[in-house]
Amino acid sequence: MITINPENPSSNESVVFEFVVFTNGCCAPFTTVGGSHFNVEMVYNDPPTPVLGASVPIDFNWPVGRLEAVEYTISLTTISGNTSSLIFSVSQG
Repeated sequence: MITINPENPSSNESVVFEFVVFTNGCCAPFTTVGGSHFNVEMVYNDPPTPVLGASVPIDFNWPVGRLEAVEYTISLTTISGNTSSLIFSVSQG
């Protein structure tokens, strides 16, 4: 799950992406930015960590700061390859 805080940001507000991901402890977020596209990919830990018996939710934040007033996409790809995306706009502040 992806949440943007504040929900409807303006260009004079700092933006934080908030995520809830179910994992068995084997992976961590890897973040990249390409223009107006923010991407989070869950990747296997290196070195490997102990794997839990069942998936549990983990919360993590990505503070990206102030953004220009344009449209953006944030995508989250899980370790199994499932991708969810959210398109949002930043208004002029």
